[in-house]
Amino acid sequence: MTTYSYWQDETDDAAMVDNLITTFDQICANQSWFDEELKQFTRLYLNREVTGFKPGEYVPMVAPDEVDGTVADGSDARRIMVWNLIKSGIDAAIAKIMMQPAVPWLRTENGKVKAARIGRLTEQYLRSILHSKRVFRTNTHSMRDAAIYPFGCTKTYVTTQRKRGKLRPQIWIDPIHPSRIRWDNQTSLDSNTQPTLYHVSWILRRDLRAKWPKFEERIDLAKEDCPSGECGGRDMIRVIDAYDMSVGERIGKRVIAIEGQILHKQDWPYEVGPFEFVRWQDDLLGSMGISAASDIEGIQEEMNNTLRMIKRNKNQYGDSFLYTNDDRLTIEELEGNETFKVLKGTSPNPPQVVTQPFVAHQMVEWAGVVRESGFEQLGVSQMAATGEKPAGLRSGKALLTFDDINSARFSNVHYQRQQLIVGESEQILRRSRELHKGEAPYDYQVKARAKKGFFYIKWGEVKDLEDYDISIHPGSALPHTPAAQAEFVGLRMQEGLIDRSEARLMVDWPDLAKFDRLANAPREQLMDQFERMLESNEYEAPDDHQELGGIDPETNQYIEGLGHMLAKQYYLRGKVDGIEEKTLALLDQWMEEAQQMVEEAAGIVREQEELLAAAQQPPPAPEIPGTLPASPEAAAQLAEATATMQPPAPVPGMEG
Repeated sequence: MTTYSYWQDETDDAAMVDNLITTFDQICANQSWFDEELKQFTRLYLNREVTGFKPGEYVPMVAPDEVDGTVADGSDARRIMVWNLIKSGIDAAIAKIMMQPAVPWLRTENGKVKAARIGRLTEQYLRSILHSKRVFRTNTHSMRDAAIYPFGCTKTYVTTQRKRGKLRPQIWIDPIHPSRIRWDNQTSLDSNTQPTLYHVSWILRRDLRAKWPKFEERIDLAKEDCPSGECGGRDMIRVIDAYDMSVGERIGKRVIAIEGQILHKQDWPYEVGPFEFVRWQDDLLGSMGISAASDIEGIQEEMNNTLRMIKRNKNQYGDSFLYTNDDRLTIEELEGNETFKVLKGTSPNPPQVVTQPFVAHQMVEWAGVVRESGFEQLGVSQMAATGEKPAGLRSGKALLTFDDINSARFSNVHYQRQQLIVGESEQILRRSRELHKGEAPYDYQVKARAKKGFFYIKWGEVKDLEDYDISIHPGSALPHTPAAQAEFVGLRMQEGLIDRSEARLMVDWPDLAKFDRLANAPREQLMDQFERMLESNEYEAPDDHQELGGIDPETNQYIEGLGHMLAKQYYLRGKVDGIEEKTLALLDQWMEEAQQMVEEAAGIVREQEELLAAAQQPPPAPEIPGTLPASPEAAAQLAEATATMQPPAPVPGMEG
């Protein structure tokens, strides 16, 4: 039984490190069953023997004999699994669960539009770190651990990396093997939290000297810890990273220690450690979890027994017999023959080959039933394990329905995976704050993708996140196959729930990403501008390159464009959120200026059109004496004068 020591309450470093290591060793001794369970499930998945997980222990042993299941030294060992249901089933399930990427989506409480921009900037900050640290691969590793072992685990921590000749802090996320984690689970039935957590690792002595040079002398005195003696002179030292969580007003502690020396000590103000756990299923007793491998362990054993029986019958009764009466044919002449058993006789018939059935067909059918049961227990079919889809399943809607049906079995595991992303995102925010407020403040920055190249986001730009109430929502409601995505978005467009530009924002097709980014630029630029105005209370005038609207040629009335529509939506959303009127007046001013710009531009266009039309008309003809004047007034006067004129008198002598 563990004699629990509150090492964190010790004021003397020597007493603290002694009590810490003693308590940790006692917990490991009491949880020896946990180490055996880890080795057992590792054997089942890898289909080979392992002796442990300390340095030098996880060297693969010789494969067991395929007939009787013993190794060369005669020790008992698990037999080879020809049909490894555990590995094939788990690999198929993990591939299905991890098929759709899960990323954090930040949303302000009640959709506060004023914090939308900072929330979106923080989204980019988080996603950039998750992408640069290859967290998708890390989480795949941890999800597989959860399927094989009682839990999977990741650790978010701060390390250093040399950039441009200087050591700079880096936030990192690593998968941690379950054998490296320990906690005292005596209170697990009363609470699912771990008040004290231990992370043990083995580090090269020279690396410890480089990281903690001021303790170099004590590090040199520490003994090498390689239990099996198979480390090959690597000179590794056991390091324990212990976390005592804060409870109420009591502030916890973090201590990194080797034998006889504390390397690092700090206050730990959190109620959780830097670890995020994921479980395939929650256990009824304790906080460990139930793995997928333990679910089908009995089915795998039945499969092994059935295959072993079939193989034994084949070896004993499955040979072909050569019947012959040729006395000249001797056994020596057939030496090396493994195909036939030769039987001599005096029958006058020619030699013949006879093959006896060595196993009943019911036994083969039973092996198939057991195999299918294993996949059903895991929630995948043999078809899914081989990457096939049912014949005739082609349409996007059918693929969407098929995906929903197959995902129902993994709904709990999907949720666990999403919560892993949520936890890691929260851990990143904590580590960023620690760097920003530490003894040597550092404004951590990440490189984020932009529409044109990259840009840098500093934590100082998003640190005000603490002033807002923001929740993290991982994943996406969209299906992951392109055909099903197109069907899903197309139906929403037909129903009038979204328009074309919103549809482009929803889908995520890498082949069309470049075109979607360009097409989405007008909407995204307007949204970013309005959110900056609401956040900073500073006015930004409309730009004639934005979609401001137009003029109806028939009614000569203003038609609202995308910018006016979005500004009105932000205005109304701000009303609901209780934003001050003087701030919302900025949006009013923007809409008025946008309309004025459109109307002025339309007036200028009309004037230009009139001038152009006038310029295109032919010039008036010059007036010629004796001809009609060009103007209507002059023509009318001429007609009136002509009507009142008398004909000239005839000249005498000229009549006729």
